[in-house]
Amino acid sequence: MDEQWENNVKLWMKEHQIEMIDLNLIKDALTHSSYKGMGYNVRDNERLEFLGDSVLDLLIAHQLFLNPQLSEGDMTEKRKDFVSNEKLALIFDDQELDQIVRTANNFTLSENNKAGFIEALFGAVFLNRNYNRCCEFWEKINKGAQLFKNIYSEGSIDKTNELQQEDIFDRPIEEWQFSDQDYKDAPQEIAKLNKNAKNMIQEYCQKRSLPKPEYTLISKEGSDHEPIFTVEVSARVIINGKIEIKTANGMGSTKKSAEIKAAEKICDILKLNYSTQ
Repeated sequence: MDEQWENNVKLWMKEHQIEMIDLNLIKDALTHSSYKGMGYNVRDNERLEFLGDSVLDLLIAHQLFLNPQLSEGDMTEKRKDFVSNEKLALIFDDQELDQIVRTANNFTLSENNKAGFIEALFGAVFLNRNYNRCCEFWEKINKGAQLFKNIYSEGSIDKTNELQQEDIFDRPIEEWQFSDQDYKDAPQEIAKLNKNAKNMIQEYCQKRSLPKPEYTLISKEGSDHEPIFTVEVSARVIINGKIEIKTANGMGSTKKSAEIKAAEKICDILKLNYSTQ
């Protein structure tokens, strides 16, 4: 049975032009934790799912960014929709992946489970190859995004402004992919996108054996129900090879959010990437 399953996986990989990907990684991506829980000595897809989630976020954000008509808010909403469990589960069903995934006996796949397999596959492709290969895989597995175009036509997405969806998905892949060299640091960059500015400043100082940034509460204004905190951050940073002290203020509805806002200003000075979510 294992041999037959492996042959089926290889056939699916060949059909999707990812036969060059490490077979063991793809097998991991197609293995649910419930299967491992039956006592089999295998790896499940949870770690690959974690990585693939960020890869898909980046890939979709990249596609949407190429449409100049989309505002930041438009891109945010579109990205959330495209990488939602519902949409990824549709791809899972369209690809009939239920025929090759490994789960416990009589295990019922939920929408979340299906989405997890798609994310894990992208995690495997990214880990073994690169971002460009993920772009190609997305194009292949989504069949030129016809699935999403059907969703548009069904009206599940606001059609008051089509936002030139064809511009997003019909664009040839060579027009929106970057070179391998451009993405040599992609794993680190993806990790950074999931860390807020306060975390990034902390890591920056630790890596350079600099003192931890200091946060000072400057004021608390407003009512108890709607307070406004102002915090100052002071951090020693390296500018042009010299250690300098940089300070910045931030405001927020909580002390923590004010600290993050202040840290963002220091990150901007140092051109450090950070998450604003």
